[in-house]
Amino acid sequence: MKWSYFVIEPFTVSVNYELSVEEMIAEGNYDQVTTDIAKKLHPFKKMVSGEVNLNLITYGPNHPFTKDILKMYEKYNLRTANVPETLAFGKQYPNEQKKEYLLTALSPTWQLILWRNIINEPKREILRTLRTHHFVKIWPTETKFLAACK
Repeated sequence: MKWSYFVIEPFTVSVNYELSVEEMIAEGNYDQVTTDIAKKLHPFKKMVSGEVNLNLITYGPNHPFTKDILKMYEKYNLRTANVPETLAFGKQYPNEQKKEYLLTALSPTWQLILWRNIINEPKREILRTLRTHHFVKIWPTETKFLAACK
């Protein structure tokens, strides 16, 4: 797959690795959370808590494939944001989740998605939703991927 462009937006998040996944989810104040999401998330490596630089990456104009995105990560020395980093991003930048795109952190076997659900279409009420998918092969063009430097 060839991209005609990709855009990187930098963000800094404070990550507390001492919290459990359940505590991180609770701090995110999501409107909806997939049931038993903490059980579905893979265990994460405990690291030193602190600030992490993350990037929201947009690929265009085609529908990106997961395998191609992961190859691009390798080429540019990036890695997918891990579970604590993704949850910290959702907590610190809730308005990013309310914009017109899908936010996701992905790996070869799982994806953690910060979803926006629109309810009551005339009023455009937006619910912040947190969910997982075991594997998505192709993504909508309005998807942004959360990544960090290796």
